[in-house]
Amino acid sequence: MPQLRSGIWLAALLGAALAASPASAQSCKPARADMAGLYTLRGVMETGSQIMLHADGRFQYMLAYGAVDELAEGCWQRVNDVVVLTTTKMQVSKGGNRFSRLSLPVVDGGKLARQFGQRTGMYERGN
Repeated sequence: MPQLRSGIWLAALLGAALAASPASAQSCKPARADMAGLYTLRGVMETGSQIMLHADGRFQYMLAYGAVDELAEGCWQRVNDVVVLTTTKMQVSKGGNRFSRLSLPVVDGGKLARQFGQRTGMYERGN
């Protein structure tokens, strides 16, 4: 599994797959700037995933597990103690999970929790 550092892997995947949709096509509401940043999934073996939350309310998402790839972009908002991702565009490989909305509870001072079967992974913001 490649190292997920500084958003390079995320940027490469999303840039190739989603570049055709101009950012101006999305009309997202500005979100909480204190939550903006690059989040990397920890605690789920053999799975690479990152979420980039932008202060202007846009997000980019990728997940890679074996032959399964998921790429998405859209709008996000924090509602109480949950970050809600609402997709405007999503690509999935065979076996991937398409979602129009994904709710991630905010825990432990800013980590985003996500269930993967019996295991809970945490998206953590990089330093």
